[in-house]
Amino acid sequence: MRANQINYSQPEEIFISLYCQRIEERYKAASPLKLPKSESAETMIKKICQLARDNKIENLRELMLTCDERLLKYWAVELLARAGNEKAVNLLIKQFDADKNCATRGYAWGGQSSILACTRTSLEHKLEGFALGRHITEVNRILDNEEGNEQYLVMVALDAYIEGGHVENLPDTFELITLTTHPELKRQLAYALKEKIETLDVNELLTKAEKLAAFMEEHKTDDAQSITIVTDRKSSPTFFKQATLVNATNTNDNNNEKSMAIPVYRS
Repeated sequence: MRANQINYSQPEEIFISLYCQRIEERYKAASPLKLPKSESAETMIKKICQLARDNKIENLRELMLTCDERLLKYWAVELLARAGNEKAVNLLIKQFDADKNCATRGYAWGGQSSILACTRTSLEHKLEGFALGRHITEVNRILDNEEGNEQYLVMVALDAYIEGGHVENLPDTFELITLTTHPELKRQLAYALKEKIETLDVNELLTKAEKLAAFMEEHKTDDAQSITIVTDRKSSPTFFKQATLVNATNTNDNNNEKSMAIPVYRS
């Protein structure tokens, strides 16, 4: 697992703890967070989230006098959005000018499509969030319907998939490439994996992913069935064997573990 990643398959409480620790570590040198004495970023973000959920505006105002505004504006609002807590998110945006793009990314990261459908959102940050959360169908839908800014958005999706820890090993990335519909994103994902697995044959990977995608199209499988076919050898043992790259070996022994990076805020 890379140093800037955390395990995203952990229970929510553990995930939040690791998320907050990573924020504190990342900004420790370049731009230290302003925190009350003996308090951590995790404690303060959790307090902000709880006060926002409880609609305690004055308590929030008092708390924000003692800590870094970034904790509220960027990370607390993103975590609340990821959890689908629209009321608390709206409170932070309206009362404290929390970043709407972070909220958008959080909603998309958590797969909160119904909330996103009812609000005006940044396409870039929505795409980034969906890729961070490995919501492949949503990423496909955006890229397949975008024309003017297509190449840029492909790179946004690629970076978020990488940052989300979804391009760390062969099985996960093979699944991702197979289910991805945009040709250029497929290619970029394959080359991103080759940076981790030197022996990987990119052309072979793409060819086998296309064959498996065609197989799934022929059998009219939905996404859930497709993922089963890709990940479960018992569901289609012969085809999966054909689609497996036997010569590829991961150079990082820890890369079999799914991981989740903490996204850096960018406007």
